[in-house]
Amino acid sequence: MTIDEALKERLKHVESREDRLDKLESEFIALASHEFKNPLTIIKGAVNLVKEGDLGEVNAKQYDMLRQADEQVGVLDGLITKFLDIYRIETGKLYISKKEISLLQIAHEAANEITGKTMEKDVQIEIASLGGPDNVMGDASRIKEVILSLLLNAVDFSRPGGKVRMKITGEGGRVRTEVIDNGEGIEDDLLDRLFQKFATTCTTNIKIGSGLGLSLAVSKGIVEAHGGKIWAESEGPGKGSKFIFILPKASQN
Repeated sequence: MTIDEALKERLKHVESREDRLDKLESEFIALASHEFKNPLTIIKGAVNLVKEGDLGEVNAKQYDMLRQADEQVGVLDGLITKFLDIYRIETGKLYISKKEISLLQIAHEAANEITGKTMEKDVQIEIASLGGPDNVMGDASRIKEVILSLLLNAVDFSRPGGKVRMKITGEGGRVRTEVIDNGEGIEDDLLDRLFQKFATTCTTNIKIGSGLGLSLAVSKGIVEAHGGKIWAESEGPGKGSKFIFILPKASQN
C-alpha cells in the first residue's frame, strides 16, 4: 500500500468514526430531551396549580415568583422541543403536513404573537406584500415557527425606535420572504455559520443569535424540508442584516 493509499484509508476511518459519534450524540440528545418532557410537564402543572390559588391563597409576591418560574419552564420546554426538532431534521424524521397557505397571513399572525416583545423593545414591524401570489404548499405551524424565529431575532438586535421590515414577493415559481433589521449587522465571514447547530457567532461588539444557537438551525431544516432555501445577508457591522427564505409557490407543487 502506498503512502497516499494509507492516508486515504486512515481519513476514511476517521470520517466513519466521526459519523458514528455524530449519530450517537444526536440519539443521546433526542433520548434525554424526550425523558425531560414528562417531569417538566409535571413541574409546570404544579406551578400553575399553586399560582392560580387552587391549593390556597397566594399573595402578590408569591404570585410574581411563580409567574417567573412558569415562564422559565416554558423557556426550557421550548429548548427541549428544539433539541428534538434538530434530531428529527438530522435523521429525516421531521413531520411536515402540507396544505396551501398564505405566507402574508401567517406573517401577520406571527407579528401579532410578539406584540409584547416589540412594545418592550420599542421596535415596529412592517409587513408588505410586493406583488404576485404568496401562497405556498406548506405546514402552517412550521412556517410560522420560521417566521417567528426570524422576527424575534430581528427585534432583539434592532435599535430602540427602529423598524423591522418584512417583504413577501411572488417571483416566478417561488415566493421570497425577507426580514430586514437595523441592527449591528454581521461580518461576511460569519454569515455561513449562522445556521449551524450550536453556532455562537459574533461581530466586534455584539453577539448574533441567542440561546444555544438552535432556532436558526431548526429554521433551516424546516425550510429545506419544504424544498426551499434560507440564508442571511449583511453589508457588515453597523449596517443591519437581512434574512431571506424562498419556498416554491403552491401552483408549482
